Amino acid sequence: MASSKIKWRVGLLALVAVVALLPSLFLVIHTISKPRVLQLSMSAPAAKEPVGSPAEALTILLGNGNQLYYYFGEATPTAADSLHAATPAQPIRQAIKAWQQHSKATIFIKPVADNNYKALANILDEMNIAGQRAYKIVTPTDADRQLLHLNGRQ
Repeated sequence: MASSKIKWRVGLLALVAVVALLPSLFLVIHTISKPRVLQLSMSAPAAKEPVGSPAEALTILLGNGNQLYYYFGEATPTAADSLHAATPAQPIRQAIKAWQQHSKATIFIKPVADNNYKALANILDEMNIAGQRAYKIVTPTDADRQLLHLNGRQ
């Protein structure tokens, strides 16, 4: 019995089909895949201003190293005792929920120091989870910086 060698031949039609289908498959997968970035949308300039002033609002300071601090009312050097740090034992969500029960004013978010986009995205997620619709991202004042500096937190 003689052994015979089998020669494999790839047909031209099969080769063309693979070359045509692979890029199509990659384009379809790329089109239907969801982006992994946070989509921020800014409100229209003509939108209604949030209710409340800084004197009656909760202010959240985004500090160094993704630290969160918050206080109620206005930032003054005499209000240094009212600055609280968000910790795992006292998360910021509990402070937001407690504040929501007493007031319907705006929450002011102030990125104070060299923090990253992730910290801002995290606090915006907390606003969404807590159901807080009236919040505003604003530039911190000198009083905010002084308040953190007096407490040795910046």
